[in-house]
Amino acid sequence: MKLRPTSKSCLILSAAVLLLLGSATGCQTGGSRQSGESPSEASADPAATQTQQEGSAKSPVTLTTFFNVAENSSIPWNWGKDPVSKEITKRTGVTIEPVFGDNDSQKLKLMLASGEKLPDILVYVNPTTQLYKDLVDGDYVYALSDLIEKYDPGMKDMLMKGELEFNQEDDGKLYYLVSNIFGYDELKDPRLSATGQWAIREDLHKSLGSPSMKTPEELMQVLEQAKAKFPDMKYPLFLPELFLYSNPWPIYQSFGGHSTIDGKYYDEKNKTVGYWYEDEIGKKSLKYLNQLYAKGLINPEAFTLKDWSLPLNTGDVFLLGIWNYFAISGANGSLQKIDPEMSYTPVEPVIANGVDNYEVPIWYSTKSGRTAMITKDAKDPAKALEYLKFMISDEGQKLALYGLEGVTYNMEKDESGEYPVFADEVGKLFSTDFTKMVNTYGVYNYFNYAWIIKNKYDNAVVYANTKKDPLAQKTRNFYQKYKVGLKSEYLTNAIFIKPGSDEANIEIKLSDVVKKYIFQTITAKSDEQFESLYAEFMGKTQEVGIDKLKAYYATEAGKYAERLAANGVVLE
Repeated sequence: MKLRPTSKSCLILSAAVLLLLGSATGCQTGGSRQSGESPSEASADPAATQTQQEGSAKSPVTLTTFFNVAENSSIPWNWGKDPVSKEITKRTGVTIEPVFGDNDSQKLKLMLASGEKLPDILVYVNPTTQLYKDLVDGDYVYALSDLIEKYDPGMKDMLMKGELEFNQEDDGKLYYLVSNIFGYDELKDPRLSATGQWAIREDLHKSLGSPSMKTPEELMQVLEQAKAKFPDMKYPLFLPELFLYSNPWPIYQSFGGHSTIDGKYYDEKNKTVGYWYEDEIGKKSLKYLNQLYAKGLINPEAFTLKDWSLPLNTGDVFLLGIWNYFAISGANGSLQKIDPEMSYTPVEPVIANGVDNYEVPIWYSTKSGRTAMITKDAKDPAKALEYLKFMISDEGQKLALYGLEGVTYNMEKDESGEYPVFADEVGKLFSTDFTKMVNTYGVYNYFNYAWIIKNKYDNAVVYANTKKDPLAQKTRNFYQKYKVGLKSEYLTNAIFIKPGSDEANIEIKLSDVVKKYIFQTITAKSDEQFESLYAEFMGKTQEVGIDKLKAYYATEAGKYAERLAANGVVLE
């Protein structure tokens, strides 16, 4: 992993960028500060600034927040107009003023290059990217661990277990809070629900007589029946392109495949890394997909479809693999407007005969592109920290995700723990028209407000235990017994590869090879052609240097595991 320089550094800008921006020759960090200045040195009155920061908790403030993504057109920014944001401001004194990016980080990169003053908070900067490294090494952002120690030492106890150990940099400091993660000790939480693997057009399945599809053989037969009865159905089986290349879930799991995060897995016992398509189960999965394709059950257009919600929202999918709750609830909301009888519903897992290790993975992970950092240009870093503290608190999480207690939800308890029960109208919208629910009540507007989500308040509680929600309950009933908590998978997903390095170039080439040959093997016209293409596929991965890349990942993952062990965190 890259060591951070001990002195403050400037980003080295290319001549092209300098010319484009008309930059001066001086290099800046943190926008208006000159290199080497601290926040107080850049202030006209350091003492007054310090007093303002330490006394700001009681005073209202507007914090500018840069979202490193484009604005969500279906969920517009409504701060101050919905009950949730109004209540957040009431309890914290904070109003959030958004600055939206462009989905590819270019806007933020240009802000750094030009020396433009940064917003108070940065959100959605992936910590495994060069951009994140530049922000930290260039001294654009505070070490949150330093701010916590200075302003609120007790906040450290509110971090999820393992968060500091996993996400600290080589200097031992934590620079960001991350969204959508589980604490190290939360994988065994009985409220944590396994995610869905298959969802079907329930109305069409019933019209076929609801035939069983619990094995790959039965699955193929049902898809053939669906194709025969619904010849205009564009996607008898729909596997989004993204998942096909990284891991053909849930087919790979059906044959007993090893669960992976992004196509590779770390064997902690042997200290090695492998990719799913290299093993026999991977090959068997590709062969099965090839058989489905030969029968016209997989439409190759799915491999290039950019917005995979479109066919779902129009009902043009009979069976969907690797879905998430919100894709289905959103699609059902669209289908209800077309025909109230149309809907998707979870179905039981498909498991090959002889497979006794079928698993639905729950990954322990603290890396996410949805991070929150406080910049050195923040007008009031103490207030910004206080706001982040509120957002990760029990009070803040419930408010942002569930709304106002007694109005949009009430908390109840059972043998597994505490969970929310939404008011009737909110609960109905939650599973039928999620966008309307967000826009009307402000509930669960994580894109806009709750960009620090602790998963135990999210999918571990909400759509796992919402008692009135049939989607949640079916998913839990079908998949909970196959739930497996994986921690070692986190290691390879957390490793930073420097752009322009040999490993980065290999990864780019390997990605091109994988996309080419996954498509070609699945669409092969004969068994002989499949075998020939698969052998060529494996040869090409060797040519581009897959072994060197695997060795790098294995080495870095081993170092990571050693560092974690030194902090008392041992992976399982």
